Amino acid sequence: MAKKIEYKKVDILLDFDFKPKDLEKFAKELANKMSFIDFVFETTFTKCKVRETNKGLHIYLEAIAPNQLNPVDIVVIQLALGSDYKRELFNYRRVKDKVITENWNILFKRKTTRDVEGNVKYESKEVENENTKKLQKLIMQYYLDKLIGHCKEIREMKTKEFLAEKDKKYDWNDLFRFLM
Repeated sequence: MAKKIEYKKVDILLDFDFKPKDLEKFAKELANKMSFIDFVFETTFTKCKVRETNKGLHIYLEAIAPNQLNPVDIVVIQLALGSDYKRELFNYRRVKDKVITENWNILFKRKTTRDVEGNVKYESKEVENENTKKLQKLIMQYYLDKLIGHCKEIREMKTKEFLAEKDKKYDWNDLFRFLM
């Protein structure tokens, strides 16, 4: 009997300190990176949420993986997906020095700085707007297109293997079983 694979949920949090001028291009590039992460870490991204900040974007990705990803894996994935390198290097230091808590990997929903007198000098908060809604749809659309493309490539390769076995006589049910 085949062993049941148990998938673990993992949160990937990305911090971009810029606002992309071309949403389509940004979404395609991120989806390509996500697709490669799938291949290397055997993950599948299932959700995407985008929020705008004063300086850029926060992107919350939810993924599942058949193996538990450790904190170093998560930092590497976030860095590979283009998250702010300073944030990820600080995350890596916390992980390496074992100074991680339950909430070691966070994005601030609201950030406030104060002057010497205690007055609010700067405030940044996450917002959802038309651009963030559009971007999260584009990212998942391009990512799913990549996944479907990979599935088609695998099926085509398997079909060619199947058809290459000329000496054997198969019917379409055999081909279907072969592809599964």
